[in-house]
Amino acid sequence: MANTKETVDTVDVKLMQILQKDGRISNARLAVAVNLSPSACFQRVRRLEKRHYITGYNATIATGKLCGTTMTIMTMVKMTSDQIHIIKEFENCIRSSPGIVEWHATLGEHDYILKFLVPTLDRYQAIMQELMTRDVGIKSFTSLVVHKHFAKPPDLASLDPSS
Repeated sequence: MANTKETVDTVDVKLMQILQKDGRISNARLAVAVNLSPSACFQRVRRLEKRHYITGYNATIATGKLCGTTMTIMTMVKMTSDQIHIIKEFENCIRSSPGIVEWHATLGEHDYILKFLVPTLDRYQAIMQELMTRDVGIKSFTSLVVHKHFAKPPDLASLDPSS
């Protein structure tokens, strides 16, 4: 049976690593960095986009400048049930809730981890109170206020299953 999985080579990985660090790099500079002609480089990047290896280009926003200060709060949620209609209702509610910028369905003691970005603790409490009064299947939750944020983009080489 033929392997139908689309693969990337080392040049593709290098292209993605560079774009991950600088999504605004010109095609000419990118081509030089990976030792390709500008045309070949452009075609490779477009192929990676078409195959959804590259899913977008983003700007990092200094959210604190927008409202003076922001708080990041991680909330671990336990659900009352794993029935599909309750899960769908909860997820639809989360999608439309202001202040929730990211969420993850998890395995283990908690069912979800929600990431809030809010101007004040009072705003967070108001959002959580609204979620609890809407009765969308939340059994309990635990809040963790983030006092220092660390992040780095994933090392693409470490994600290679063949290494």
